[in-house]
Formats: sequence, structure tokens, C-alpha cells
Amino acid sequence: MSVAYRFLEANPAKDSNSLHPFVDGWSHHATTDNMFRSVSFPDMAVNASSSGVLLVEGDFTTVFHAEKASATRRSKGAAAGPATVESAESFDGVVTHFFIDTARNLMAYLDTIYALLRPGGYWVNFGPLLYGTGPWVQLSLDEVVRVVKAMGFEFVPVPDECGDVTLEGELVRGRTAVYGFDERALTRNAYQAQTWAARKLAH
Repeated sequence: MSVAYRFLEANPAKDSNSLHPFVDGWSHHATTDNMFRSVSFPDMAVNASSSGVLLVEGDFTTVFHAEKASATRRSKGAAAGPATVESAESFDGVVTHFFIDTARNLMAYLDTIYALLRPGGYWVNFGPLLYGTGPWVQLSLDEVVRVVKAMGFEFVPVPDECGDVTLEGELVRGRTAVYGFDERALTRNAYQAQTWAARKLAH
């Protein structure tokens, strides 16, 4: 992801580059031309410097927990320590996009999200629960919902466009999200990605 971000930042003009993303896959092509065709990118001009996007490299929990500890030191009058990103409870919103299932320790991700949000701040999620290599815990969706509520979040409605309700009685919706997508291929790969919005309650 870091390489892709840096490449787009250095090559921001619309359709300024092209590649052949389907050439190494020999299956599920209707024609040979489809397999060899090129795709141009980016599909829109990229202006990272004025968009407010900030690339923070490193482990999500480590980078932000380091700053949380630094904020604690500052509140006690001690030296702040090395500068990092933002202090605890400094964000109005956190968006996780195809992200939470990358955690080795999902609970650490949830703790970090909670710590970063101001009371009343929102966490918006979209993605599957395809846990990666060597996760410490693999919660089902209903377990994720119960844990998030117990932490002090309140789920809020999301638009119907986010898909059908996944869990009866809960404000979580799922919709098909394709990946490795070739609209001309003879097959499709997809997740039933989950969407929710949760508000951090006051302490």
C-alpha cells in the first residue's frame, strides 16, 4: 500500500500510466485480447497535498499507542517524547476500509480506534472478516458487535445503499464487494463486506 500511495503521489495526472493487470492469469478469459488489454490509471487526478490525506507508516496500534503514551506524559508535565501523529481522543471519525480483519490482535485494533475517538466521534467500517495469517482471535460478526457495544460504542443507522441487514435486530449491513475485478472475465470473486457506523459514547 505504501508503494502504491507513493507512486500515485509522484504520478498524479489522470490516466498518466497504464499496466496489463490480467496478463498473468490464463483462466476465465473470453478472448485473448481481454487478457492482454491495458488499464490506465489513476482514473482521476490525484492531489494528495491538498486532500488532507496523510500517510502514516507503521503498525496501526504501535504508532497511535505511542502517541497515546506521549499524551499521557504531557498531561503529567513530563517531556512529551518523540512526536508521532495525534494525541488520544483527537479524532472526530475513524474509517476502517478492508482493514479490521488484517489484525493479528483484533482487540488491540478496537482499543486503538476507541482511544483515538473523541466522545461522540464516529467509527465507520466497510470490509469483510477474512482474518489474516496467525490471528490471535477470529470473532464472528455477532461477536464483534457485542464487543464493540461493551466497549462503549452505540451503533447508528447506515443508508439502505450499504446493503441488506446482516444480523436481525442490529444496525449492520452487508453488500457484495468484488476484488481482483475484471468485468470481462468469466468469473467473479467477491466478499459479503460489512458496513456499520458506531458512535463513541461519553465516558
